[in-house]
Amino acid sequence: METYLNEIEQEVEYYEKRGTFSDFVVLDTIDIILKDIQKIRDEWVYTHSSVSDSRKINSNSTTSGGVKMSRVADMARFSQQHSGLPCIILVNPDFGNNTGKHNMPRIKFQNDTAKSLHVDNMIPISIDRDNPKVLIKNPNISFNAETIKKIQQWIRINYDVLIKYYRNEIFEGELFSNIKKV
Repeated sequence: METYLNEIEQEVEYYEKRGTFSDFVVLDTIDIILKDIQKIRDEWVYTHSSVSDSRKINSNSTTSGGVKMSRVADMARFSQQHSGLPCIILVNPDFGNNTGKHNMPRIKFQNDTAKSLHVDNMIPISIDRDNPKVLIKNPNISFNAETIKKIQQWIRINYDVLIKYYRNEIFEGELFSNIKKV
């Protein structure tokens, strides 16, 4: 992060010396840096996920939990600490091609209590104000009914912000700022 701040300072100094400094220079530089950070984040997720190396070769492959590796970086991730749940939560926006079985707003919960993301062990559950439902038939869920009810409660409590994120009405930062723990 310090490197990026130094880069911004150098840009400001350069344009001040030329007498052409404006807020737009800083904003453009920050925009470029944010894109670099996103690339670094995507690469880190790709190289550090628990998916086997054979799946990493094809980033468009689908895991058994139905998560496309190329989409993992586009999903907001909530740790146990942030959600108050015993599992990691992935929240995805509408990618614009949700058809058939994927036309329903959904989150995915990790089917274990691991602290690291295991995209091949995710279970989809609907974003529904009244009755969130697991969206696959006969899942082998490792949690008891009480934990599933807690996940459903988290969805109900956060329904408004989750649905806005799904509909691309808010950005990830707003999602994180407004999520409540259970």
